[in-house]
Amino acid sequence: MLTKFETKSNRVKGLSFHPKRPWILASLHSGVIQLWDYRMGTLIDRFDEHEGPVRGVHFHNSQPLFVSGGDDYKIKVWNYKNHRCLFTLLGHLDYIRTVQFHHEYPWIVSASDDQTIRIWNWQSRTCVSVLTGHNHYVMCASFHPKEDLVVSASLDQTVRVWDIGALRKKTVSPADDIMRLTQMNSDLFGGVDAIVKYVLEGHDRGVNWAAFHPTLPLIVSGADDRQVKLWRMNETKAWEVDTLRGHMNNVSSVMFHAKQDIIVSNSEDKSIRVWDATKRTGLQTFRREHDRFWILAVHPEMNLLAAGHDSGMIVFKLERERPAFALSGDSLFYAKDRFLRYYEYSTQRDSQVIPIRRPGTPSLNQSPRTLSYSPTENAVLICSDLDGGSYELYIIPKDSVGRSDVVQDAKRETGGSAVFIARNRFAVLEKSTSQVLVKNLKNEVVKKSSLPIPTDAIFYAGTGNLLCRSEDKVVIFDLQQRLVLGELQTPFVRYVVWSSDMESVALLSKHTIIIASKKLVLQCTLHETIRVKSGAWDDNGVFIYTTLNHIKYCLPNGDSGIIRTLDVPIYITKVSGNTIFCLDRDGKNKAITINATEYIFKLSLLRKRYDHVMSMIKNSQLCGQAMIAYLQQKGFPEVALHFVEDERIRFNLALESGNISVAVASATQINEKDHWYRLGVEALRQGNSGIVEFAYQQTKNFERLSFLYLITGNLDKLSKLMKIAEVKNNVMGQFHNALYLGDVKERVKILENAGHLPLAYITASVHGLNDIAERLATELGDNVPSLPEGKTPSLLMPPTPIMCGGDWPLLRVMKGIFEGGLESADRGGTVDEEDAEGDWGEELDINVDGMENRDIEDILAAAEAGEEENDEEGGWGGLEDLELPPELDTPKASANARSSIFVTPPQGMPVSQIWSQKSSLAAEQAAAGSFDTAMRLLHRQLGIKNFTPLKSMFLDLFNGSHSYLRAFSSSPVVPLAIERGWSESSSPNVRGPPALVYDFSQLDEKLKSGYKATTTGKFTEALRLFLSILHTIPLVVVESRREVDEVKELIVIVKEYVLGLQMELKRREMKDDPVRQQELAAYFTHCNLQTPHLRLALLSAMGVCYKAKNLATASNFARRLLETSPVDNQAKMARQVVQAAERNMTDETKLNYDFRNPFVICGSTYVPIYRGQKDVSCPYCTARFVPNQEGNICTVCDLAVIGADASGLLCSPSQVRSIELQKWRNLRFAVKLLENASSFRRSIASVADVSLRDCQKGKNFTVSYLVDSLGLAKKVAESISRKVSFENKSNPDSVLSLLRSHGFTVSQISSIITDYPLLLIADGENSLGPKLQFLQSRGASSSELTQIVSTVPKILGKRGGKTLSRYYDIVKEIVEADKSSKHEKLCHSLPVGNLENKIRNISVLRELGVPQRLLFSLLISDRQPVCGKEKFEESLKKVVEMGFDPTTANFVGALRVIQGFSDKTVEEKVNLYKRLGFDVGDVWEMFKKFPTFLGLSEKKIANSIETFVSLGFTRDEIVVMVKRFPPCIGCSAESVKKKTEFLVKKMNWPLKAVASFPQVIGYSLEKRTVPRCNVIKVLISKGMLGSELPPLSSALSITDPAFLNKYVMNHDDTQLVRELIAIFTKNRGSLTDHLKQ
Repeated sequence: MLTKFETKSNRVKGLSFHPKRPWILASLHSGVIQLWDYRMGTLIDRFDEHEGPVRGVHFHNSQPLFVSGGDDYKIKVWNYKNHRCLFTLLGHLDYIRTVQFHHEYPWIVSASDDQTIRIWNWQSRTCVSVLTGHNHYVMCASFHPKEDLVVSASLDQTVRVWDIGALRKKTVSPADDIMRLTQMNSDLFGGVDAIVKYVLEGHDRGVNWAAFHPTLPLIVSGADDRQVKLWRMNETKAWEVDTLRGHMNNVSSVMFHAKQDIIVSNSEDKSIRVWDATKRTGLQTFRREHDRFWILAVHPEMNLLAAGHDSGMIVFKLERERPAFALSGDSLFYAKDRFLRYYEYSTQRDSQVIPIRRPGTPSLNQSPRTLSYSPTENAVLICSDLDGGSYELYIIPKDSVGRSDVVQDAKRETGGSAVFIARNRFAVLEKSTSQVLVKNLKNEVVKKSSLPIPTDAIFYAGTGNLLCRSEDKVVIFDLQQRLVLGELQTPFVRYVVWSSDMESVALLSKHTIIIASKKLVLQCTLHETIRVKSGAWDDNGVFIYTTLNHIKYCLPNGDSGIIRTLDVPIYITKVSGNTIFCLDRDGKNKAITINATEYIFKLSLLRKRYDHVMSMIKNSQLCGQAMIAYLQQKGFPEVALHFVEDERIRFNLALESGNISVAVASATQINEKDHWYRLGVEALRQGNSGIVEFAYQQTKNFERLSFLYLITGNLDKLSKLMKIAEVKNNVMGQFHNALYLGDVKERVKILENAGHLPLAYITASVHGLNDIAERLATELGDNVPSLPEGKTPSLLMPPTPIMCGGDWPLLRVMKGIFEGGLESADRGGTVDEEDAEGDWGEELDINVDGMENRDIEDILAAAEAGEEENDEEGGWGGLEDLELPPELDTPKASANARSSIFVTPPQGMPVSQIWSQKSSLAAEQAAAGSFDTAMRLLHRQLGIKNFTPLKSMFLDLFNGSHSYLRAFSSSPVVPLAIERGWSESSSPNVRGPPALVYDFSQLDEKLKSGYKATTTGKFTEALRLFLSILHTIPLVVVESRREVDEVKELIVIVKEYVLGLQMELKRREMKDDPVRQQELAAYFTHCNLQTPHLRLALLSAMGVCYKAKNLATASNFARRLLETSPVDNQAKMARQVVQAAERNMTDETKLNYDFRNPFVICGSTYVPIYRGQKDVSCPYCTARFVPNQEGNICTVCDLAVIGADASGLLCSPSQVRSIELQKWRNLRFAVKLLENASSFRRSIASVADVSLRDCQKGKNFTVSYLVDSLGLAKKVAESISRKVSFENKSNPDSVLSLLRSHGFTVSQISSIITDYPLLLIADGENSLGPKLQFLQSRGASSSELTQIVSTVPKILGKRGGKTLSRYYDIVKEIVEADKSSKHEKLCHSLPVGNLENKIRNISVLRELGVPQRLLFSLLISDRQPVCGKEKFEESLKKVVEMGFDPTTANFVGALRVIQGFSDKTVEEKVNLYKRLGFDVGDVWEMFKKFPTFLGLSEKKIANSIETFVSLGFTRDEIVVMVKRFPPCIGCSAESVKKKTEFLVKKMNWPLKAVASFPQVIGYSLEKRTVPRCNVIKVLISKGMLGSELPPLSSALSITDPAFLNKYVMNHDDTQLVRELIAIFTKNRGSLTDHLKQ
């Protein structure tokens, strides 16, 4: 059962599906009828006019009607569109059980407890027939879907079939209905319109339900006798066919399935049962725990059923309808009707290939779930849910396409999922063990692999890779390397769809779509309210998907939209251009044509393919509010402008995009004060004084106009405004204008007219207007105000205007990306770039879109005329009626004729344009005003996306490289370009680069200021300074490569300080979280700071941790502080902390901080990223972040996108030249490489062929010689032959003779040759002989010489007497100093590094306390850990800091590993163990126990894990075992298997015992484990140890003497002791040897 929808309500007694819409009616026992949308899961409406339970309900198949019948004896007909009951039919005398519309006629059939069935005409609203004959409640009645029959079921234990043919033949009219009703009232039981055709008897109890088959002459019934009966009928009779038994209580309802040969029944036994109608056997049973079922409904068209129960209803499907399919190039393989079918997209040819299931197998819920196809092998894997999950493998014959008679014998096997992963390999999931079995086409297992997560399904993820799904995440797993390539948290994923290039993947959940990269890096997430059904990628990288009722698209950035609606769900298989190929629920192929314009347009915008965008705008009909809102939201208002007709929207978009001319046109059409005001503000922002004036004139905003004329120096219009104010009696306006003009007389006049005589007198007196002052004094009489004494009056004059005509360059409006192209498209032509030069705003003083600015005189005249303007015509007479003579042709001057008229020379290319074309540096582009180019450069070079912090710097650069000279007050200013490095000797025709306001030396000063602020604890100020440096560096230009390096170094320095200061400020905010405070303080100390600042950070962290009683951590900070040579008081405090910590070296709280494991700090989350963990970095400041921060803006520099691709900082012309030169070199090298490739391949092939033949010949001779001459075993001889080979014995014979002559024994010679085979091909006479004689000449005795050379034979490979002598001496010294110890055979080469370094390094190790036996092993090590100087010192320091004891072998092992591997390799090793389930801390703890375990190869580790898993150990047990005994992961698979199987299978120790004590894997099986276990087996067989085995540790870990004392020697029976000793010492030497141990 696949549940699609479920409700919770009162008991559901009636159900009905709408035939077309996704609706279902549910009538409840409470009297309410609910209308649900089962697709959306929402309640649409409720109807509650019935009184009491409603038992029957039914939709009309074409009209917006439904009918209901209830326990109130009423039948109601409803119109669901109008949400009301249309009418009520009355006539039944008891409860109404069911109601149903006829499919063709306007009839309703109803069944009632009054023992009758009634047929009603709902159009005339009358009863047209009453069917009587039942003698108990009639439980249901329904029309036949095609014939004139009615079936009814009754508690009288019968099913009746009624013939209503006579009723259909009658012509029904309202008058006839009335007559017939009268007749029925007279003879209620005498009607002949419906007659009983059959009475079906066979049930032992009351029958609750009966139903017709939709196409066959069958009836099914269910009764209280718990049986379902199947009946067949013909024209003359009906009979029982079979009885279906299985229900444990009354059968409530039973139905035929509309699409399949299936019967569905439900019962009061709380179950729904599904039966095979053909075989009459049960197929499936679905149960509920507490709810009895009462009603069933089957959808007439779709594979849907519904069942009503005690607490609601459930809508469900019996089978999945999604066809299983697999795409392969231009073809599709899919499963339909038990056949594998083939569909070719290009020809749309559909054909059967092979049958895929044996005939007769049950089909319910066992249809193919997934299908996987291998095109090279023409093989198909089909998975289904049969047997809990199984797969079938078919190899398709080449000629079987189009033939359905080819029967394939499939290879069947159980398995959760199966999918091809390579040409002839497929993977099968074993859910129980979370293992994958890789099989070949013979269905044979070739490999097993454990999966990294508990997996319930696998999907293809590229060759050799699997996408593994668990409940809440997916991972991509490389089966070959056993590596997790990517991991992503997701809702439960149902389907996986890869793009054609395998670069992107769509993960489809029930309501979610997740788009990710091939390594599962999240790109976007999309949520849907209804179910997602399918999807496919189109050719442009857009994901097209379907829901239940829509085809939609999803762009790579997560934007989505609807392409078209769907009537029925489809399953997309392929998208090609504007065609979607899909399968419907019946498995039919369809091709749907879509309009892709909308999403292609959005995709072009997203990918910045602006040429496509412009083409689509010109040629496509893109419109709609959604598209306009989208363009506006995405920052393209200038594009949206071309889709809009509404003037208000056009005005807003024009302002947003800075298109002032369109804004003026729209404002004129709207003509509202608010719009004119906003236009004035925008024009003022752009510095377009003409439009500002025009806007202020339209709103009659005289105050703003006055100020505008003042600052532009337009005194004429200012004086006119003063007259307007006088006319309008605006005293304050008049006075302001007089004040702006400096007109003192006018001001005195205004004050006098306003009655302010004292102010008028003072103004006239101060400004020297004595005549007027005397007159005013006379008028004032005794009230003349006194003037202040000792003050010198000054004349108040208007200021010098900012601009003397034209517009001012406050803001340079950049033309949008589309603006030029779109405007030219609108005009139908093109404009040369030169046409756009000059003063754009100047023309607007004359005309703006055909609209002249009104002169102030017009406003003045209008103000004076007042209302008369509307009554009579005024103004000057027109000149239109003048009859003028025709204009005479003006003679044209010839081209060569001299003209006395001055011709203005053409304007040259602007300097800013020259700068922009010549430079590749962002700073110079910004200085030239090409802000968009500068931003593109910074994005490409440094990944910068957030330009807000750089905005002011861009403007500073632009303003700093331009100046303006004032010529005359009536003329515009003259712009000047300021060049960098200009001098008087510079050529006027060669333009230098722009002058830049930012210099590298300024950054040095800021850095010092930042250091100072940090030292004084002004962290906020310091952070501001350091961020300022980071923001300035991208816009700095330097000259030399040395300065470029300094700039890059400065970025790293400043980045460390910004990160550290951010953490410190964050720490101070978190007063309530002491643990986080300690962590942030600890991380601060790992920033690369100057030593004084590092001391302060360490001091702070030490104090914070000490106060929190984290003494061990505080002690670490104190030690680090002491290493920096702090001042006395700091050193004293640090020593006190160390002393206090040594008494109690513990931490009160656990911190996320491990100073032993190198790490960097995430710049966003402030957590450590330990070595080996994945991270991403900022392309500009190089700050590191955890992977989930990828795509966000860097929180350190606040500029770049984390993880973005970038080419690197470009801040010098020298870098540009180097890049061009390198491109040229690369090109030349590539050409040369291509020329030489073929000849190189030929020479290599010939050399290899000759070498192989010679090598094989030499090996055979060498093996036989070594066996015959030295008596070596054949295996040893073969091993030596791999290192050295020869074809004749002359040279080897001379070497062996030479060694014998110097006193070497046969065993010593064999040992020497085994350890150093190259001696056999050395020159005995000229090389070996002189060396041996030289050593003897230095006083070496024969025995001493043979001993030392036998121990270190490679000493004879040293050249030069001095080197040979030094090596001999140091080996001799070690040998003699270690005489007491037993020398083991050490057969490695002497180091080949510098001898002085080697001797010095060994001396250092001696001083540290490394014993001589370990020094000797170091001296002859292959890995040469004592070679070199810097690397050795660095490695030695790391090993000492890790706490290794120099007197132990682990110290030497750690030194070998640390010096032998790079930091990157160590990081990869740690990361590998992390993926296996170990913590970073665990790895380093294991390293301390067994250092060489880090040297194991990844393949070795993977094989070991696989061996443990195959033996039955769990992942957790393996992790514990390796933690307890790290060497176990390095043991051979054969050894581990042999030892484990012996202990578990032969000795019967449980596997958990081995997991608890993994050291047993390291014990020798023959020498230790088997003898001891044999003793224990004998003791158990004799009953001396009880019935249980002793613990593994007590039996195998103790020494031999302890074991003998505990298990052998403690018995009184002498014979038993002898027997046990014989068993214990068998093949192991004497008992004395064991007791000596």
